[in-house]
Amino acid sequence: MENRYLRQMVLPEVGTEGQRVLREAKVLVVGAGGLGSPCLQYLAAAGVGTLGIVDDDVVDISNLQRQILFATDDVGKDKVAVAKDRLSELNPQVQLLTFNERLHARNALDICSSFDIIVDGTDNFKTKYLLNEVSLILKKPLVYGSISRFEGQVAVFDGDEGPCYRCLYPNAPQSQIGNCAEQGVFGAVSGVVGSMQALEVLKWILFAKNGQETLKPLLGKLWVADFKSLYFHTWSVSLRADCVCRKKERSLSPDLVETTCQVAPEKTWQDYFGSHPRPLLLDMRSQEEYESHHLPEALWGLDFLEGVSEGQEIYVYCNLGVRSLQRCVDLRVRGYKAFSVKGGLVGLFENEKLKII
Repeated sequence: MENRYLRQMVLPEVGTEGQRVLREAKVLVVGAGGLGSPCLQYLAAAGVGTLGIVDDDVVDISNLQRQILFATDDVGKDKVAVAKDRLSELNPQVQLLTFNERLHARNALDICSSFDIIVDGTDNFKTKYLLNEVSLILKKPLVYGSISRFEGQVAVFDGDEGPCYRCLYPNAPQSQIGNCAEQGVFGAVSGVVGSMQALEVLKWILFAKNGQETLKPLLGKLWVADFKSLYFHTWSVSLRADCVCRKKERSLSPDLVETTCQVAPEKTWQDYFGSHPRPLLLDMRSQEEYESHHLPEALWGLDFLEGVSEGQEIYVYCNLGVRSLQRCVDLRVRGYKAFSVKGGLVGLFENEKLKII
């Protein structure tokens, strides 16, 4: 270990014993993309003894803007193979286990069972719900991460007593919340959020395995960041009485994730304009976009929600119906009866049957 880890070993929270604990730890990172790239590099640099990498994708030229494990010459190569080479160069002391396959109900338990902690670096609901279920079955902590445009989220779920990911997001929308290809992401946002996930993994290892109370991770909490406005907040995640994490007996069936992802909090513009009285309409775009153009009856900002009754329907929209879908899920978690308007403003303007504006 000599000089490689000297700068962290001088910290009283780490020391020689803490470094030994890190060396013995086994961490699985699912997804070697925008979140997985920085997370894996910091975990390898810190001396985590065993790192598992799950990804079935190849490097694309569009990945290079944010997936910093890869270079131009890597385009077309398997991500896990390139990641293993890069991380071996960074720290040859780390054991690297690669899984060049997509995680699904048939292989998830086998892959995840030998690791101490799981990192969610994925960009789709199905895998996130699958990882949550695996975490609960195996009683292993899960470090959740999500990015979109200029925003990011990180949380740690203990995998045992809850709360879990589904306490935060009970049901997933049927139409996928967009990934980076669909809605875009500022590259450096991936770096910050992925690094935060690595930080939470290291804190969990030193907290759980070495009793460092001052390094308690984000257990049962959600860290939310808007890097455009530099708004950062940490929310407590409540344990829902009817959540799946309260079940004593658990099993992973192949259709579990499909069943979970069937609820879609979406409505159409026809639903909105055909309602009497009309629901509240909330513009979920940026303030600049709202001020540039918006529907006359649309409100912006969340201050008005304080006076909204429990049964009041709220329709939220953005340009394409992607950002609004995520915001809709967030509002529902907070108890509002919210629906995302499918297709957003673009869908409204393109709909020849709706001559409303």
